[in-house]
Amino acid sequence: MIRISDALYDLVTQNHYLRFGINKHILNLSQVAKLLRPLIEARTKKEVKERAILMHLSRLQRRIDKITPTEESTKLLQLSVRSDLCSMTFENTRNVFEKAQFVYASITSKRGFIALSQGQNEITMIIDQSSLTIVQQLISSRPKYTKKDLSAIQIQFEEKYSDIPGLIYHVIQCVTLQNINISEISSTYTNLIIFIEQKNTGLAFNTLYNTFIAKNEHLL
Repeated sequence: MIRISDALYDLVTQNHYLRFGINKHILNLSQVAKLLRPLIEARTKKEVKERAILMHLSRLQRRIDKITPTEESTKLLQLSVRSDLCSMTFENTRNVFEKAQFVYASITSKRGFIALSQGQNEITMIIDQSSLTIVQQLISSRPKYTKKDLSAIQIQFEEKYSDIPGLIYHVIQCVTLQNINISEISSTYTNLIIFIEQKNTGLAFNTLYNTFIAKNEHLL
């Protein structure tokens, strides 16, 4: 039999809006308990009282508060922007994979920008739009998807944050709350790069700066 606490944890943590509202203390927990009661009863297969759900919600809120990074506790070292980018996605064939290495070498030798990601079925490269001719010359295959006028926002953070759950989620949440679509994401040990439409660059940059950097500068 599923416990109330387990059913509640799954419902809240798997729902972006519930987790955000509870973490930010902007939801009335009594109303949330009333809303979730039939869902929890369906999962636990027993009648559940709202006051029992409310008690577990209060505990869960404290638990989420502890494991979710806050703006004040998260220090970003640097934000930087690269504009006029283009994303190209190809079928992941041996020929495309081999040619992609030549593309990478050619673009980096000219100090251009390139980000490569490989999945089981596709290879995506994000490059300066000025480097499009290099790709077209080296890869004869037709891309299955191309998107121009992208920008990259690179976020650098301290090494200690690599083991803290929720950092990437927290950054993405700030951007998507502005109704900005994230086209691609790339990351390394201490860097996260989000790729967005170029028209949204200023809004996304200012949102991240005001959330993670300006607030921390104010606290110094």
